Amino acid sequence: MVRFCVLIILFFVADYTQVHGQQDIPLGTWRAHVSFNSVKFLVSGDSKIFAASENAVLQLDLTDQSFSVYSNLNALSTTGITAMAYDDQRDQLIVGYENGAIDFITAEQTRTYTRLVNPSDVTGSSSIRHMLLAGASAYLSTTYGVVVFDLVANEVRETWRNLGSSGQALAINQSALLNDSIYLATTKGVIKGRLNNNLLDFNQWQRYESGDFNVDVKKIEVIANRVVVGVGTKGIYKFNGNTWEILNALPLLNSYTLFNASGNTLFYGDQNRLLLTQDLIGVEEKISNQFVTLADALIIGTEIWLADSGGGLLKQQGDGWQLTIPNGPASPFTFKARAINNEIFTVHGGFTQQFLPDNSIKQISIFKDGIWSLRNTSFEFITDAAAGSSGDFYLSSFSDGIEKVSADGVSTLFSSNDYPLLRITALKNSTEGLWVSSYNSVLSLHLLKADNTISSFASPNLAGRYPVDMEVDRSGNVWMLLGQAGGGGVRIVKNDGTDLRILSDQPGGGLLPSREVLSIAVDKNDYVWIGTARGVAYYTFYSEDGIKPLVEGRFLLSEERITAIEVDAGNRKWIGTERGLWLFSDTGEEAIYNFTTKNSPLPSNIITDLELNQQSGELFITTDKGLVSFRSDATESLLDFGAVKIFPNPVVPSFSGLVGISNLMANAVVKIVDVSGRLINQIEGNGGAASWNLADYAGKRVSTGVYILICVLPDGSESFAGKLIVLD
Repeated sequence: MVRFCVLIILFFVADYTQVHGQQDIPLGTWRAHVSFNSVKFLVSGDSKIFAASENAVLQLDLTDQSFSVYSNLNALSTTGITAMAYDDQRDQLIVGYENGAIDFITAEQTRTYTRLVNPSDVTGSSSIRHMLLAGASAYLSTTYGVVVFDLVANEVRETWRNLGSSGQALAINQSALLNDSIYLATTKGVIKGRLNNNLLDFNQWQRYESGDFNVDVKKIEVIANRVVVGVGTKGIYKFNGNTWEILNALPLLNSYTLFNASGNTLFYGDQNRLLLTQDLIGVEEKISNQFVTLADALIIGTEIWLADSGGGLLKQQGDGWQLTIPNGPASPFTFKARAINNEIFTVHGGFTQQFLPDNSIKQISIFKDGIWSLRNTSFEFITDAAAGSSGDFYLSSFSDGIEKVSADGVSTLFSSNDYPLLRITALKNSTEGLWVSSYNSVLSLHLLKADNTISSFASPNLAGRYPVDMEVDRSGNVWMLLGQAGGGGVRIVKNDGTDLRILSDQPGGGLLPSREVLSIAVDKNDYVWIGTARGVAYYTFYSEDGIKPLVEGRFLLSEERITAIEVDAGNRKWIGTERGLWLFSDTGEEAIYNFTTKNSPLPSNIITDLELNQQSGELFITTDKGLVSFRSDATESLLDFGAVKIFPNPVVPSFSGLVGISNLMANAVVKIVDVSGRLINQIEGNGGAASWNLADYAGKRVSTGVYILICVLPDGSESFAGKLIVLD
């Protein structure tokens, strides 16, 4: 039975392009934040170029230079792209994934072939590593062999597996066809088989796996009617019909991050070095400081296009190169997101699990009104961002110190060469100034004041030397999450630097669910919520033991690693785990949402950070595979009802989302009545917003008509009435 499914989007999505950004997306909808500053694969077809990052595909229409973005919000079935090809005969883009899924994308639909997803008879990865198309066949190189796929019948014709010399498993990296034979680059040399032989039999394959070929051969191509391979530190070899001949005229490279034939040209390179040859003798080298890690190349007409996994999609422009990508963040990797002055700052540096500097990019990304802008930084390895006063902000580096940027863009640097500001893990603003935490330091806590002076505070014990994150409560106390290197727990410091307490997992000592602490947030009641490797607890006062919320008689998420906590304007708790995202009521006792990759556009179930724009209600969700956002129905409340908005209005028949009511006062109740005055439904606000699913008390969608939405405070002291037109 052929296992295909047609991708039907059951959730509302919103995307963005180079020119048109959406300031706000509808309530209950998602937005992708895709960066194409990392591109790994290039193919072309139908006057279009397709450039793939790990989790999305960029389509560039060469006729009008317009962009379209394919992601799991609108066209792709999943994330983790590992191969791509274009089928000219059937006008379809084919995308392969690390889990073995294959998408066939046309202008009308996406069909997903799922039979190869984690097959039961395959041990370990089932990743599709390469696709080679020839006529009605697609040869799929996988970790377990070659899948021969019939593009007409839309089914697997046969699978050549266990192709090792003794019939053992052999991973295939790439394939090439020449005349009547197929050549496979494998994890142990190269093998060749004649297509008219029984290639299911491992004995039917010729092997080239000794000497320089006794290695993992990654790349194989056909150029100038010759099969060629690139072997790192050895060189490029061509097959002369019986043996492999090294091409000494071609420069030797340590590795071949780029090795691709396009037209009559072989492109090859190592990291930022690009070389071209057409006859396997003469070589042309192109040099640019824009090259980072070259991965793929195309020639279309006379134009050269390059995919760079560290530099994006590049088009040759005279002697230079033009970056050709849509609007998006500076990097596909986000370490943290921070809401500052009604903007979302994302930082792309950070540190590894071993607390070493990670991602040396010297840029941050800022999201405002639906558009990303990029800002260069003075330091690299940026770990956090925090608002200052009068429109300024601070950036911290794991290796270099702190950069303060004024409202007019002037930077003041607090270098680690002059201050004890090494290995900064977190920033947090307060009335006293900016609190700064330093990992693996006796002076692990610092206070940067408005006059640019810095006070440093020593930890009285070993555990306190390893802070990884922190929060400040309304009393000004600093709560510092401590890393496992010092035994974990939470260090609490008074606003004058005096140590108050270290929380442990023991009764009377704090009663953390686990000493492995991962996340922290302060809610509207000034309760401090702490996420651990074994669930969550909250603290009403620093000297008390933690309280673990109960849900249906069980402690809240006690089997989960709580990687992120964010409190919305309605005091509800967004909680990120390594198995998805949750929204709970203010007490944590009622689950409202549970999003995973199966029921939402989350690129991964591993949530690493959460940040809310409290004014719009848009939640920015950082995962290990990318950044997305979801517009929730909670915003900050206002002091009166003077700016209430009802949207969308009118409601058209095709609309099946939530009607939003924003700019409410705190604790508002919204009563929905028809023109006769009959009460249809009643909803409560979350902070300064509320949402209505267009249903009456019985759960039935309301019919065409005019409805009055009356917003009132519980005591009736303030009110507002607005009209909503529903077309059914």
